[in-house]
Order: sequence, then structure tokens, then C-alpha cells
Amino acid sequence: TGYKDDTIAEKIFSSRDHAGSDFVSRKLYHDPSHRTWEANVPYRWKLRHRVSIGELRVTLQSVGQNRRIVPILDSGPVYDNEVLGGKLGLFSQEQWNVTFGGIRGRCLQGENFAGIITKPSYVELGTVRDLDIGRNFIISFWVKIIGVCQGTHLTHVATRNWNQAPLQIFYKDCQLRLRFGDYSIISAPLKDLDDWHRITVENDYQHRKTRLWFDNTRVDELDVDLVLDLDSYLYLGWDGKDHFSQVQVDEIRILNRNMEQSRLFNDALSAPNLDRYIAQKAVTLHVNFDKRVFRNEAGNTKLVWRNAPSISAQNIGREKFTTSTVMSHIYRLKWQNDD
Repeated sequence: TGYKDDTIAEKIFSSRDHAGSDFVSRKLYHDPSHRTWEANVPYRWKLRHRVSIGELRVTLQSVGQNRRIVPILDSGPVYDNEVLGGKLGLFSQEQWNVTFGGIRGRCLQGENFAGIITKPSYVELGTVRDLDIGRNFIISFWVKIIGVCQGTHLTHVATRNWNQAPLQIFYKDCQLRLRFGDYSIISAPLKDLDDWHRITVENDYQHRKTRLWFDNTRVDELDVDLVLDLDSYLYLGWDGKDHFSQVQVDEIRILNRNMEQSRLFNDALSAPNLDRYIAQKAVTLHVNFDKRVFRNEAGNTKLVWRNAPSISAQNIGREKFTTSTVMSHIYRLKWQNDD
């Protein structure tokens, strides 16, 4: 790095800004128990970084007598979409005769997947009650259509309940549309829908605002008291009746009423900012399509979710997966190979 030892140590362990320096340091995790190292004890640590979804995880174990493995800490998933790679190094501050060994690394790019939703498949995300999104919520996802958009009706997200008009977000004739009863938002004709785009719906009940976003552009907003029936089901890729979807989809994120505590959207909204906000707030549901799926009793495929183990999103129908290129698209990442 070119820094003196005392300077680099201070910068690594200090999270404040360093004026005039290109060295950036931010604390992403610390052990809440503040346990100290023990002398003459071997430790094993593992760092997992999934760049495309911004997930980092650290586990630490000690090796006791008779090579007995003792778990010490597990950071759990830590989300950050600013760390995009770089070089990994070993550093020891004010400790001498530290031996590092058995260092191994491998690429996990092959584990990041997007889901392919085509008729008659769809995703059941749960009820409005379970998701706690009756009044205030943010629904955000990345989508990429398969085929053509002209002359088609492609449902992205919809609620279904016989006692209430559904909330629907869909493409129709290359336009992004939101519909709730007699209210609707219709965008201008869109281009390049066969590439990845983020669609976001924000419902702010306190201010009677429902906003629809396409990437970092606000399409329009409604002045409406939008309250979802608690017994409604939320679907991805099906409107509950006749219309399905034909898309690739990834990074389905739903925020519940915690959004009341802090305003999210502004004119400078960007995808990294949204990712960072969602990573810091309580996310009701964050679905990733992943190889690590398992079938439930009905034979449907449970999806991998995060931060809300009580919510059981599942894929209905013939599950299909493809390599996820969402973050590659955002950050223009280049992968040399898939190993």
C-alpha cells in the first residue's frame, strides 16, 4: 500500500475519514463479545464474499486438544455493495511470531443465480399479514424480459384477494404500469427491456403517496390511501388470474413498516444507495434464487431467503435457474471464467 506500518494500522482500525488519502476503511463487523486471542492456540477462519449480492460472512474456530474444533463466532450475513473485490492480505498489529498456514481460496461465482419465471410458473412470496406490508412498504426487484414486450402483458408483482382490488405491477406493450383499483401509473414506452432493470414500488401511507420507480427514475406517484388486505397473497410472476410473466428475476427485496423511520427515496436515488439502505434496515423478505433449494411436502421448491426465516417464499411450477448477472450489469464487472 505504500503506508508506514503505524499509519496503515491506524487507518485499518479507524472508521473515520482520512483527508487527502485514497485509503478507505469502513468497519463492516465486529465481535460483540470483544473476545481476545489466546496465546499458542491455533485458529481457523473463513471469509466468504458473494460480490453479486453484496454478502460477506466470517466464521472463526479454535483448534483445541485432540484437534477438537470449537466454534467461536459467526458474523452471519453482512451486506455491503461497495466492496467489489480487490486483494486479500494478512495483517498483524503489535503481535509477534504469528504463523499463517493452510491458506486456500476459490471463486464462488457459479453459486449466484437468477430465477426464470415463465407460464405456468410463479413465486408465492407470502401473505400481506406475514410480510407486514399492509400500509407502508417497499417492494424492489430486478427483472429482465425473455423475448419481446410489444403486444404482451407480463405480470411482475400482484396481490390476490377476492374482497379487494389487486395491486399489480406489470409490463404491457413495453410500458411499465402500476394499477390499484381505479388508480394507475403508466410510463412512457421503454427500451432495452431485455437487459436488467430495477423496478421499485414505495407506498407511504402517512403522506398518501404511492410511487413507482424504474431504475433511478421516478415514473410517477399517486395520491391514494393504498391499504392492502392482510389476507391477500403476494405473487411474483402471476396476477392470480390469467396473466403470467416471461422474465428473469433476481434480488427480490421487501421492506415493511420500518421504512416509516427514515425516508428512502429522493431525486438522487441510485441502485447502490438502495442496496445499502436495505442492507441496514430490517428487510421482511430478501429472496435469492440459489442452488441450495429444497422441496416442501407439496413438491414445490422453497427459495433461499434472508433476514426473515419465518417467511417461506416458494417457487410454484417448473423451477429454472440461470447465472445471475445483476451486479455484473450494474458495476460492469468482468469475469474471466466461471471456475
